[in-house]
Amino acid sequence: MAAQGGPESVVIIGGGAAGNAAAEMLRREGYTGPVTMLSADDSGPYDRPNLSKDFLAGTAPEEWIPLRPPEFYADQRIEQKLGARATAIDARSREVKLADDTRDHYGALLLATGAVPVRLAIPGSDLPHIPLSADARGQPGIDRCGGERGSRGRHRRELHRS
Repeated sequence: MAAQGGPESVVIIGGGAAGNAAAEMLRREGYTGPVTMLSADDSGPYDRPNLSKDFLAGTAPEEWIPLRPPEFYADQRIEQKLGARATAIDARSREVKLADDTRDHYGALLLATGAVPVRLAIPGSDLPHIPLSADARGQPGIDRCGGERGSRGRHRRELHRS
């Protein structure tokens, strides 16, 4: 597609399900140019509902959390830049500036930043042992706080102790 009047490259800001779906669709529809996914997260696209429900309940293995294995992105020539937080977009020069001061040039830019989990504004919600379950990095903290996965009531009791 790039040679047929499409963009020279595509940069996707956001490494969640929407960014993943866009990158997959570009390849499925025949786009052959560079595709780069920028994600502030340290892990590749993962299934947030599965993480926050089935995995915590013990009904889904850890292998089910990623949307695709790392080989998929390599095979599809989709570059993932993990831990890459976009801080500015320069539309005139067609560049995305990252927190580390590097820049990514784009022919087309897609914003797929998703949502931010809501932390309740209640006493104790900011304590270090109260992680957000919709964050793959928070998941190990939930296991440590609540004991074994699958003991849903135990998770609740442990997380609500003072």
